This record gives sequence, C-alpha cells and structure tokens, in this order.
Amino acid sequence: MNILVNIEDLETLVWATSVLKTVEGALATRKIDPFVRPHLDFTAANDRCAAIVRDARRQMSGTLVVWDEVLSEGDEKRLRRVDENGILELSNIDQKVEYDTLAAKGYVVIGTGVSGTVWSGEKHADINPTHRYRVKVTDRGRAKIAKIDAEKIA
Repeated sequence: MNILVNIEDLETLVWATSVLKTVEGALATRKIDPFVRPHLDFTAANDRCAAIVRDARRQMSGTLVVWDEVLSEGDEKRLRRVDENGILELSNIDQKVEYDTLAAKGYVVIGTGVSGTVWSGEKHADINPTHRYRVKVTDRGRAKIAKIDAEKIA
C-alpha cells in the first residue's frame, strides 16, 4: 500500500523529531550528569516567565494584586488572626475568598482539607476534598506583621 505525504509536512515532522531527540537526550543527561544538571534546569526559568506573563495579563485587565502594597484594615486583621491561631480552619469557600488576596501576596498559604482511606495492598490512598480550607501564615507574612508593628511604634 502506498500513501502520499506532502514533502513539506514530512520535512516538518523529521525536523521536529530531531529536535525532540535532542531534548530527550538533554533530559537524560540532566538526570545523570551533576555538572550539566544546573544548566538544563529550564523548569524554574519557565515558571518565572509564566508568572511574568500572568502578571502582565492581570495588570492589563486591572486584576493584578500589588505585591507590597499597604494592607487594608480587614486584611491586616485576617493576617493577625491566622498568625495567632497557627493554622486557621475555614468551613467554606466564601471564607477562603477573604484570604485569597493575602495568599496572592505571599503572606499566607491556603490548603484544602481532605479525608481519605489507605487500602491494604493499594499503591495510592483514596483522597477526597472535605470542602474545608486551612490557612497558615508564611515567613513573609510574619515579616509583614513585624514591619507593621515597627511602623506603629516609630
């Protein structure tokens, strides 16, 4: 059986395959060569560039959260509440939304509560979200509280 293929399409596939083979080789080298590994770590660079693109899009749409802006009175109270409690448990999504701005600024991290079962002989547990959220303050959040307190004293 003979099949006709457009020569440009075939050439494109051949070049793409050769490029993928190069990437595949680089990834294999990255895993075993300690001198090459730091130079091929493009994941972190890609993540940073992706964040810049997202921030640019958010700024153009007017939804960008300014990283170091002054906290509103409500945000400051919420940040202090989390810091005082260690881990604050929230019972619904509406409460979680109140902490999203603090999370976007890096002052807190928000986790989803889960319940689950580890079955004998199974490789993975069955995990289900509980629709409860937990919030904890970050080092950056603690530093922000200390800075606010220092400014109030001065």
